[in-house]
Amino acid sequence: MTVPPMTNPPETVQSLTSDIFMERILQEITAVGRRLEGKDTKISDLTAESRSIRNDIASFQGRMTNIDHSLSIDEEKLNFSPYTDHELQYLRDKITDLEDWGHRNNVGFFGIPERVKGMDVKAILINNITTITGLTYSPAGVTEGTSPRPDVQRPGGQTRPVIACFHRHEQARQLLTAPRTHGPYLYENRKLKMVPDFSQDINERRGAFLALPPPNTPIGHQVCSV
Repeated sequence: MTVPPMTNPPETVQSLTSDIFMERILQEITAVGRRLEGKDTKISDLTAESRSIRNDIASFQGRMTNIDHSLSIDEEKLNFSPYTDHELQYLRDKITDLEDWGHRNNVGFFGIPERVKGMDVKAILINNITTITGLTYSPAGVTEGTSPRPDVQRPGGQTRPVIACFHRHEQARQLLTAPRTHGPYLYENRKLKMVPDFSQDINERRGAFLALPPPNTPIGHQVCSV
């Protein structure tokens, strides 16, 4: 006798199918949850990194603010001056005036060859001046030099001036005015040019103030000098 196969009742099959379906759903939910957890971790990392970047930017902005403040202070220090422009110009003019005042006893001689140096220059000056003007100058009363005179010739054979400092201002003035009555100073038959040892600005102002009189100006002619 053949035993017929056992069959599950419809309720049991439906129950098994439902269990399998629910298990799969739970598996899917679990997988999705795990993926979400991973994404949450990444989002948390990105959030922390973003927060760190914002903190760095805030710190950088703070440093930039401090730098701007320091630059502003330095600029104020650079622009600060206890004197106005007018006062500074007055001080510059005063310094120039004092320098020129210190040179008031100096006379510049043009025309002495470059080969003549040292004590020979002083001897030439004193002998020439004494011979032509009759004025007496002792070597102790004249200091020669200040203008460098090396062995190398200047282009065109030009000579540098010899600056003679007279210890008395009156002697320097007499020397500058003597050619008008005694004739020019000569060295090796060449005329020596004499000029006051003032700054270029003062010499230009003096020239604009009054034209210099001719060399043969009569004695007693009034000459105004600055």
